[in-house]
Amino acid sequence: MEAMKTAHRKSAHAKQVRRADPLSFIQVISNNQVMSEEDADRTMVLIRVAFEKLKAGADDEQFDRLAGALNVGFIRSKQIDVLLEEILKRGLDALIQCDGIRLKHGRYGFTGPGLLATAEAIEAYEAILRSSTYKEMQDALTEVNRLFASGQVREAA
Repeated sequence: MEAMKTAHRKSAHAKQVRRADPLSFIQVISNNQVMSEEDADRTMVLIRVAFEKLKAGADDEQFDRLAGALNVGFIRSKQIDVLLEEILKRGLDALIQCDGIRLKHGRYGFTGPGLLATAEAIEAYEAILRSSTYKEMQDALTEVNRLFASGQVREAA
């Protein structure tokens, strides 16, 4: 008797008509548009402020903001260009050194080459951000989060 109820329930569920959201096209279009100037500007202000504060010693929040952005840029760069990928990798390496300085001296700091590499990586990130769609950037963020969760990358790289 129980098997009959289950079969009947499964049959009833299979017969339900699934209707598409009539406004789903709006989400599809917006996901596939290039980042708006306002959103890109807002993001870049936060990243540049984080870098300036990090140069002054800052706190973990600023470090995490900058490292997060460069990680997303690094994942995205792999889909675009080897040169961009190398620039972002050097920037992430500089952030790892920056974190090492914090561990040694109690506050964040950069070496001269690290400052240049990070500044160059921020410029590369901005170019990626301004030419990517919202969906491409979201997919890169999802991949970064997946890599962190699986332990395949360290926190700053």
